[in-house]
Amino acid sequence: MDTSWAAMSGMSSVRHNYFHIIGNMKNSDAIAAYLALGQESRLNVFRMIVQRGDTGLMPSEIVERLGMPNATLSFQLKELLRAGLLLVERRGRNLVYRPNAARVHALSDFLLENCCGGQPCAPACTPPGLPLANKDNT
Repeated sequence: MDTSWAAMSGMSSVRHNYFHIIGNMKNSDAIAAYLALGQESRLNVFRMIVQRGDTGLMPSEIVERLGMPNATLSFQLKELLRAGLLLVERRGRNLVYRPNAARVHALSDFLLENCCGGQPCAPACTPPGLPLANKDNT
């Protein structure tokens, strides 16, 4: 069962599939995702869900941990889904929210797309513990 935001809202998922296949994010898509993360309580919800990984979280767990009213959480989850940052699936009577890892990685790639002008990255551009990237091995 497709439980992506596009499927749940009746929208075509073609745009999202194209993005994941080609790896070519539009500025407007990146802006929408970063705007969704630009609100503190929404960022806290997202980070909590990311920490749980593929296991995901039910809204009741988030409410319990963050002490957020149900209506507020519902709004925050809707915005994160709209931005494509979360995936949701139904497990019995419960909804479980998981991070959309492909989208999160794509946002990072979008920001670093032309890091160092396409040349091998200098040590200052590479996070500690990661090998230096080069044009052929990115």
